[in-house]
Amino acid sequence: MSFISRPGLSIGVLALTLILAACSTAPRQTTYDATMPDTSRMTVDGMLLKAQKATYPVKGQLLLLAVGTLLDEDSLDRARSILDRIEPNRLDGNNRNNYSLLEADYAVLTHNSRSALEWLSTVSTYNLKRAQRIKYHQIKARAFELDGNFSQNIEQLGQVLQLLPKEEHPALYQTLWNNLLLLNESQLLDLLMATPPDALKPWIELAVIYRTPGELENQLTELQSWEQRWPTSDAVRHLPQSITDLKNAKPYQPEKVALLLPLSGPLAQAGEAVREGFMAAYYEAAKKKLHAPEIQFYDSASGDPVELALKAEDDGAGLVIGPLGRNAVETAISSSQLTIPQLTLNYADGTQNLSPVYQIGLAAEDEARQGADRAWKDGFRHPVILIPDSDWGQRVANAFSQEWQTLGGEVLTTVRYTGNGDFNQAASKLLLVNESQQRANSLRRILGKKLDFTPRRRQDADMIFMAATAANGRQLKPALDFYFAYDLPVYTTSGIYSGHQDPAKDRDLSGIRFPVMPWYLNRDSALKDVITQEWPSSTGQYGSLYALGADVWRLYPRMEQMSRSAGAQMFGATGTLSINTQGYVERRLIWQYFENGRPRPLTREYSARKTHAIHVLDSNDQEPTG
Repeated sequence: MSFISRPGLSIGVLALTLILAACSTAPRQTTYDATMPDTSRMTVDGMLLKAQKATYPVKGQLLLLAVGTLLDEDSLDRARSILDRIEPNRLDGNNRNNYSLLEADYAVLTHNSRSALEWLSTVSTYNLKRAQRIKYHQIKARAFELDGNFSQNIEQLGQVLQLLPKEEHPALYQTLWNNLLLLNESQLLDLLMATPPDALKPWIELAVIYRTPGELENQLTELQSWEQRWPTSDAVRHLPQSITDLKNAKPYQPEKVALLLPLSGPLAQAGEAVREGFMAAYYEAAKKKLHAPEIQFYDSASGDPVELALKAEDDGAGLVIGPLGRNAVETAISSSQLTIPQLTLNYADGTQNLSPVYQIGLAAEDEARQGADRAWKDGFRHPVILIPDSDWGQRVANAFSQEWQTLGGEVLTTVRYTGNGDFNQAASKLLLVNESQQRANSLRRILGKKLDFTPRRRQDADMIFMAATAANGRQLKPALDFYFAYDLPVYTTSGIYSGHQDPAKDRDLSGIRFPVMPWYLNRDSALKDVITQEWPSSTGQYGSLYALGADVWRLYPRMEQMSRSAGAQMFGATGTLSINTQGYVERRLIWQYFENGRPRPLTREYSARKTHAIHVLDSNDQEPTG
């Protein structure tokens, strides 16, 4: 559990007891019983029993202590019922602060950041004691985290850092580091420009070095300079494991690299996109006078991928990158005879990965697994799946279902659509609306008279996982809305987003939650600017392959180091990359949702709410098509 995932927990009930007890010596009226019992060994039930026999302010103090204990124990419903019994107007000023802090604590634990910030605004910060001040900033940090406002979150963590005893700093450092890495480069630089506290500045600088996409060689140089600037900083003494692993990394720098790409045939455009992205990153590194190997290209469409890889090794290559097509990758991996590392540009299904082979790709199956993980963390447990009737759709559905079962859940049903005018039929079948209609028809026949009847969708599902392109999604979402599923959250893969904001068309996708590559969100990437200016086609359907090429250039020198370091990451254009012990490159994408046709960050606060139904038909005043 992270340091601030339970705001106030680190203060402890004992600390709150001391605060409350210290305030109990000045009752508002002389008729109040000001005798506060010793609660250090008292249970919640004991506190409540004492509260029944006490009068304010002691009664209020006991109820507040009981609520604090219950919040620490995650007994949220019981804490809520006791909070509702407290009369805030009968509390003195300091206990009113405690009441507001507990209301704010409850709000963040129920993922209501807006309510938490409203309660914190009622706290009189002028007279807060140290423990209360720590709690105040902890809760505020958590509220901003729920909102996805990590810049403000970091500022609040800085306040906590200055107030906590030194011995409690290490637990906070890990949370601080994790949340810093959720900011992009420009946000981190903005934090530095805002003159953060001295205790925060080295951490932010370190995150900039680690978070900024670039070559390993360059990162190691910058890391060395950082240590020289901050020799006595706590950040140096408490280095995150990922930085320690980075320091010990030795870049793999072969003198010759071979690229096996389809440069002719049906995949030629895809191969060219990867090549141009790779070479753009290569030339940017050369400008910085970093290691630049000789690059040799082999057209994988012109021969057997295994033989071409062996030829590349015979030609002196120290690394083979490719092939790109799924079938070619499966052949290459299953029959590999190389003694040098190989980085394939797709994944092989069920094929044993022979060392030293690494695999990277843009597989939708990875995104489906991330969709299952995100939906589970968002609190959903009963999904239904809607997929195209194709091998691709089945692979995506299988990936989601397998991950969901690993998490402990079961998928209710899977329905397929062809895309040939059957969107409404598929939506109706998925939601069992046709069964509702059939039951009504049977009842009419039995009773022999007309009945007032409104069809209903199934009530056992709480979310939908959908695999679809943007074009199909624009017809499926209105169909789902039409059949009463406008209040069910829909998760999907990155294919739902074209990469270009098109509010007029994408209004039909409102509410859909999807992962997206940083390539499509980062508008201040110097390398992306170079690529899009040189190759305008990189903004189209092959944009992700240009991003893949750029990532491959930056990834290959650190493959061995990352595969041996559990926490090692590279923040690339295609996602946050890590490598497991089998050499499989895993991508973590950025979650968004459509609001009025535009992508918006999918925050914890938004995704945990159950009541933001977006009815596309109402908002667009149109009927479903298909």
